[in-house]
Amino acid sequence: MKNIISILLLLVFAVTGCKKDPIVKSKAFSFQNSAIELDVVSTHKPSSSNFVTMHFFNDSSGIVISYDGKIYKTYDKCVSWTLKYTNPTPNQPLNQVLFTDKNIGYAVGGANWCNGSGCKCPGGIVLKTMDAGETWAPIFELQGELEFNGIANNSKGDLFLIQNGFSGPNKSKSQILKSADGGTSWTLVSNFDYELHKIIFNENVGFCTVNNGNTNMLRSLDNGDTWNNTAILTEYRIIDMAFKNNIGFCVTYNSIYKTLNNGETWAKLNYVSNYSNLKLNLLSENSCLIWGSGQYSGGCFGYSNGAYSQTQNGGLDWTANEFKKIMGGIRFSSFYSATEGYVFADEWIKVTVR
Repeated sequence: MKNIISILLLLVFAVTGCKKDPIVKSKAFSFQNSAIELDVVSTHKPSSSNFVTMHFFNDSSGIVISYDGKIYKTYDKCVSWTLKYTNPTPNQPLNQVLFTDKNIGYAVGGANWCNGSGCKCPGGIVLKTMDAGETWAPIFELQGELEFNGIANNSKGDLFLIQNGFSGPNKSKSQILKSADGGTSWTLVSNFDYELHKIIFNENVGFCTVNNGNTNMLRSLDNGDTWNNTAILTEYRIIDMAFKNNIGFCVTYNSIYKTLNNGETWAKLNYVSNYSNLKLNLLSENSCLIWGSGQYSGGCFGYSNGAYSQTQNGGLDWTANEFKKIMGGIRFSSFYSATEGYVFADEWIKVTVR
């Protein structure tokens, strides 16, 4: 996780100069065309604004988790936020949230590094909620120079956990762990000598993104029991991916790929933009939204505008918009239906796909 943060910071500073040109935000912002509508519903943020991901249950309620180990919930369309959990372990961030149904959810995190002479890494943690995020409790913790970066569930309900870092006598750089009892106990599935990033399942087929220089993705055909190298894309790292039936999309920082055979092969789409891809929502086999940011403005206090790309015919054609001087980069999104969801760009924006 530390390496990822360092890379993102370097990307920011590499494109900045010395002129400040701030974004002018408007609480009344609204955008619409024949395909999509975006409306700012709230500018109120919890006290911890360094979010890492979010999950919305419906139009009114949703969960956000923060890098400083906090979990918040809203009941009123993001107008107000209630703190539901604070990690008592210092410097142990949360990295991802997963809900397997409307009530049961998991948040995972940790840190495989620490600062200062003689410091001790906090290790990894898995939290669980049984009441739609009202209460959270640790169900699994592991000490060592390690962190839990991703969690997913397969078609049988088994959980899979990405562990990056070292633990005990096993000096592999990362592991995939499996739980068949709702996260109480975990067994080792595979070791890898490179870091893993995102894990998801499409029914009984699993996918895990990596950046070891030889491949971009691991794939499992047996509900996660075994994993093998698969797609080799032209770009270094996959940012996000999603599936509907056998059709899937994945994005690198500037490119879009599509599969028609459940990830066996991938084809780069003939779509080029100047936007940076940060999040993908595949709403149906034909409807896909990609959120991110436009070009940096330049300057020591440079910024990037929010931007999105959209297809409604399976990636054959795309429309795109950059919201100049209106909002910052769109970093997080969550859709509770095929036509409605929320995105966050320093303010909460309701999205309706027409």
